[in-house]
Amino acid sequence: MASIRRKGVKWQAIVRRKGIPTQSRTFNRRGDAAEWARQAELKADRRDLGQDPRVLDTLTVGTLLERYRDEVVSRKRGAAEIETYIINALRRRSFAEIPLGNLDPSVFAKYRDARLDDVSPTTVSRELALLQHAFKIAADEWQLPLPRNPLASVKKPGVNRGRERRLREGELDRLREACRVCRNPLIEPLILLAVETGMRQGEMLRIRWTDL
Repeated sequence: MASIRRKGVKWQAIVRRKGIPTQSRTFNRRGDAAEWARQAELKADRRDLGQDPRVLDTLTVGTLLERYRDEVVSRKRGAAEIETYIINALRRRSFAEIPLGNLDPSVFAKYRDARLDDVSPTTVSRELALLQHAFKIAADEWQLPLPRNPLASVKKPGVNRGRERRLREGELDRLREACRVCRNPLIEPLILLAVETGMRQGEMLRIRWTDL
């Protein structure tokens, strides 16, 4: 809210909004101070003043991913189920507890290198791409005052494209129909995970609950 106060022979206008740096200016006349305060409040309501960078210290990577999952991924068709699974797994990683204000690209570079010991480059690239897009949405649409996208400078692993086979029209539907007559209820989600991430059978079988 705005406040006007006497400051010697002049008038000072102060505008405060949660999550936005406090704005103040001094004028010779009270009317000028009040008019400036009204305009500053309008700008604050439109977020033209920008958010206070200190807000980054109150948010973690995990909370950002949670919002991305609920507001962005949930609206996607087809890939929503698998991307939700991946994001839930990422939120259980150690970097999910890091405040956004303390993030450094090296955090994700170390994650990439460690992850490559367990899964294929395709899987790692998919995870890094999801993270990068989450940070892009946070900066572009949610107006979080991120100084940079921490994934932008993290090199994604090369993907071996020597053998590539994409499902033809109707094949995924037939696969899912066949899964539903199988006694094992895990077959369908495993196939969907393989289709969306490119994970190999061995990679999927090595997944532990601590990774989810």
